Amino acid sequence: MTSSRISYNINTIFVPDRATLTNHLLKIQPHWLMLSGTDNWNTRIRIKLPRTNVIFRESDNADMHKRMLPQQFLDDRRAKAPYDSHLYLTDRPNISDAEFIMWTERVMDLAVEQNIKLCVGNFGAGQPQPSGWGNIRGILDRLNQHRDLFVMGLQEYATGIITSGVGGGLPTMIRPLSWPTNVANVPLWHMGRYRNLMNYCQQEDIPVPRLVITHTGFDDMGDLSGWLNTLTRSENAPYIRGYRTLFRQWEKSDWLGGYFDTLGEMYFEQLRWANDTLYKPFGAVEAQLIYCWGTAGFGMTDNTDSSMDVSQERAFHDTLEAWAQTQPDYLGYVDESTD
Repeated sequence: MTSSRISYNINTIFVPDRATLTNHLLKIQPHWLMLSGTDNWNTRIRIKLPRTNVIFRESDNADMHKRMLPQQFLDDRRAKAPYDSHLYLTDRPNISDAEFIMWTERVMDLAVEQNIKLCVGNFGAGQPQPSGWGNIRGILDRLNQHRDLFVMGLQEYATGIITSGVGGGLPTMIRPLSWPTNVANVPLWHMGRYRNLMNYCQQEDIPVPRLVITHTGFDDMGDLSGWLNTLTRSENAPYIRGYRTLFRQWEKSDWLGGYFDTLGEMYFEQLRWANDTLYKPFGAVEAQLIYCWGTAGFGMTDNTDSSMDVSQERAFHDTLEAWAQTQPDYLGYVDESTD
């Protein structure tokens, strides 16, 4: 049975070709999927993918703890979400914000009483700092006490090349043959920062919560902005950001040229390396969700998200489908305490 740890963060209201997306998802049978925006298609795809864990997010979740009371939030989102979905709480919160922490703990407590699934945290790329995890010990304890209901979401992006942030400093592992196959003892700064949480949990002798990378792909990571400005941009790209802005750089012979034929293949093979090397070996991350499928406009000058949109990248879809056919079957969450 097909089963894919690599999946999508979908902007549902900006997906005009629903049939193509539906057929693609049925072929890859994703472990996890994020659906953003209220739409009847969300419920239909939920029914067609009964084994897939679904995270539901309604548009803007920034500073949600300042905008809705805990029960108000649960009532509002539960009424809009497809059945059996994890509700996306907050987006890129400040891990030191006491109000955010208290609000999240209260929402989690109410969710336990009402048997509601949640995706909590969803901290921005590059956050939090390694020393910040102790601030949310109460949230971590709740995540572990109710693993059947709760997962933590994190956002992790590479910049320029998938190995950016591996080992620190300017990227040096550019060509695929130089990408490491074992990073157990290698510092990870962009993708792979979740290991800071794993280290904290080990120090505190507590389990690592269930994790989903809710946003992944390529973005402009500020610590390497100067280096990004030296790269060759794709046509009509005002600056380097998403994968579509990087094709002209990637196709060069001293980068990815000669290894892969299309932009879609170049992108997928980098995400596959991340799955195989940064996530799967360490056990905590259940899936990485590509941001994004669907934007308000596909031209790179229309909006910033369009440089990340994979909805029209047919070679990417085909390569992911072929890879998913080789992956072990996924049976969903298993309560390990009953084994």
